[in-house]
Amino acid sequence: MMKINNRKIIKFCEKYQLSLFFILIILVIIVKGIILKYNHFENFNNITLDNVEDKLYIKLHDLVFNDNHIYENDIKIFNKYAQLDKWDKVKILDAGTGFGRHYKYLPTNIDKIGVDKEQLYLDRAEIRNPGSNLILGRLENYELFEFENFSHILCTMDTMYNNRPDQEMNDVLNNFKFWLKKDGILAIHIFDNTKLDPSPRDFSISYLDKKKNKHALTYFENFTHDAVFENISDNIYNYIEKYIVKSGNSITKSRTLYMIPKNEMIQKITDNGFMLYNKENIEGITDYSLYFFKKL
Repeated sequence: MMKINNRKIIKFCEKYQLSLFFILIILVIIVKGIILKYNHFENFNNITLDNVEDKLYIKLHDLVFNDNHIYENDIKIFNKYAQLDKWDKVKILDAGTGFGRHYKYLPTNIDKIGVDKEQLYLDRAEIRNPGSNLILGRLENYELFEFENFSHILCTMDTMYNNRPDQEMNDVLNNFKFWLKKDGILAIHIFDNTKLDPSPRDFSISYLDKKKNKHALTYFENFTHDAVFENISDNIYNYIEKYIVKSGNSITKSRTLYMIPKNEMIQKITDNGFMLYNKENIEGITDYSLYFFKKL
């Protein structure tokens, strides 16, 4: 059996202790780098670049609201009441197309254009709809399209409510009238701000916070989504989303929505040159319905 010379070991350590210290530091740095590499996508707090965080948020947001039967059902209602058969040529603008979910279920044998102000949304919409006609632009810009360019405009979800009611909202509605042909159809989701529901899925769980605000908690395989409509003042709400991953880290996003009462929204649309001719409630949805207007 080999004998261990303690004196030699001590002398060796004394001679190389400085080098060993630095080697230990280098090993710690390497191990830490490996840990950060494999935890990068689950550790939101380590992300400092806004663009990286935005891309991650868009990816998770797409997963949360990817409930396809809702969008498919909307388009079934649209096809039924939008009087498509009365037009020699149907051309539809999907205003605020977002992830291109409604665009996907629109008829394939018609001319359709999707427009959104956020490129990150359009990037995912293009993946969902290869070869689609998607445009980056703001609906407040009347120069985006030519006069009487569309037979139909579809404006879904909270697209209209991302605008202030006495400013951009009126600009958008004026532009819809400008872009639509005579007797053109505007199909739009109108919310009831007394019944706002933050739940993105049927299996979301509701709970009240200390301020009595209703939250929707939704569990997914790799993360949890917590959402709430927080009333800031009359008809002004923040829709706040919190994404929590298994590590416990989280990312929070908030959007300001001008949720005016539904009768005020209907009046605003009619004041801008439209006539309401149909309303369709949506099965399983309590806080908004699909309304159909015709350009006068």
